[in-house]
Amino acid sequence: MIGKLFKLLFLEKSARDRLAAARDAPKRPAGRIAPKGAPAPPQSQAPPQAPPQAPARPATATPADSDAAAIRAAIDAAHLEMTGAGAADAGRPADPDREAERRQLIRSALTVHKLKQSALDDLAPEDRARLRALAERMLGVDKR
Repeated sequence: MIGKLFKLLFLEKSARDRLAAARDAPKRPAGRIAPKGAPAPPQSQAPPQAPPQAPARPATATPADSDAAAIRAAIDAAHLEMTGAGAADAGRPADPDREAERRQLIRSALTVHKLKQSALDDLAPEDRARLRALAERMLGVDKR
């Protein structure tokens, strides 16, 4: 009712007539819009055809299963390579150069750790307590 009142107040007679004609006209099917002034394409009465489907695959081998198996195999191979268990499992001895390098890295890490500890040994007990309190406060372990 209010809509009709607005149309009467704000639209001219020609605009009201065009609006009524547009409302009463049959709806165009969804799809391409014809250019202005071009005749409307004829509507076919044939039922729409379904898109062609891919040939059916056997139920035993789905792509998800084969992908999952390939992913699992890759993960297992990477895990064996990273842990070094692959070399021992294959019957080959571990690489002696790699083992020596690993031991050297461990030794150097322990040396650095000892040097850092000895730097704290030179501090006075009061300075050490202040440093400890500061570290606890910064790390959020302060008990107060």
